Amino acid sequence: PQLTISPTNVSIDVADTTTFTATGGVEPRTFTVDSGTGGGSIDGSTGVYTPLGAGEDVILVEDDVGNTATA
Repeated sequence: PQLTISPTNVSIDVADTTTFTATGGVEPRTFTVDSGTGGGSIDGSTGVYTPLGAGEDVILVEDDVGNTATA
């Protein structure tokens, strides 16, 4: 099945966190901050994202065979 990431668009305060989830694709899946201006970080295995400042970050999830999805 196709790899998908959720949520695809979220707004959170700097002091908060949010958890991205992935479905489909081939496990294991790895989350990374692909690009952006927010300077946030994400736990590669759990998908817990923490923003470090104002701005936007693009979150990428990649499965074991190289399929990707972004939010």
